[in-house]
Amino acid sequence: MKKYLGLSLTLATAFALSACSDDSASAPEENPPVSSEAVTPASSDATVPESSASLLLSSDAGTLLSSSSQALPESSAEVLPPVPCVDGDPVEVVPDTNGFADIGNVFQSVRCDEKVVFVLRHGEREPYVTKESALTEDGVLQAQSVGQKLVSAESFTFTHTDYVRTEQTCLNIAIGRGQTTFPHDTSDVFQAGWYTKDSEKRSEYNHADGYSSNKVISEWVFTGNFADAFYDLAEKSEEMISTYLAKSYDEMPRLRVVCSHDEFIVPFVSYLTDKAINYRTYDMTLVPRPHWANYLSGAAIIINSAGERRAYAVKGLDSGFE
Repeated sequence: MKKYLGLSLTLATAFALSACSDDSASAPEENPPVSSEAVTPASSDATVPESSASLLLSSDAGTLLSSSSQALPESSAEVLPPVPCVDGDPVEVVPDTNGFADIGNVFQSVRCDEKVVFVLRHGEREPYVTKESALTEDGVLQAQSVGQKLVSAESFTFTHTDYVRTEQTCLNIAIGRGQTTFPHDTSDVFQAGWYTKDSEKRSEYNHADGYSSNKVISEWVFTGNFADAFYDLAEKSEEMISTYLAKSYDEMPRLRVVCSHDEFIVPFVSYLTDKAINYRTYDMTLVPRPHWANYLSGAAIIINSAGERRAYAVKGLDSGFE
């Protein structure tokens, strides 16, 4: 039996969530106001207690690390050679037939004057779905394997929601990179609530006959139905980018990972890819069959010093779909 990492700062409350989704069971909380205060900045250095080399989980599913820069144990996982930034011809990014590019391929394409943020769904979690649900052993290894694709001489910074599984995902990506510290902060904006205008309406639609939270989000994104429950997709996605992800080139960290949830990832990736990804779960009669966001899939946003932006749907595992 592998050892489990003892973490600090017990969460005060557990929230029951829907089995088909990472976010709230009926309706998410009202959309948080746009404010830089929504993010808790890293504030101090602390030492992480003992851990196993390949498994980093909480011994208590209801615990999180404090938002700070943590010293990490050395991982026994094989760390790939650092990826240098690109000075010459850019590395070609080659999406698969479903439209997802491998996260390592995208990272190798980042030029020296560019900055990148990866926004990813967490790794595989335990079957019970609460705010304290931890990653499975496979989820830990998934996150560390993604970290091994993001090795560079420069450190990443990390942001996650206040869910155990998103923090553990970011933490294990850092370990997979061979990073010696875990500079991280917590934000509640990277959830489905970001796009939700009327939580009561959304709850009503979620519980309509034949519907679920995922189907409601999918149908809203691709058809515009249920628009009274959601904000405008383009406006809220651009607001997210300009406020929390890439406010300006100078203020943007050079390398960053945000660990989020499926009901945020699906609309956000759909917007960035002009709805090219087949997340049309509202209509399972389609051929090819629509899918949902896989673990450790999401988006990459890359900005250069001139403020020019390029974006990709990315997969950290073999498929961007589950």
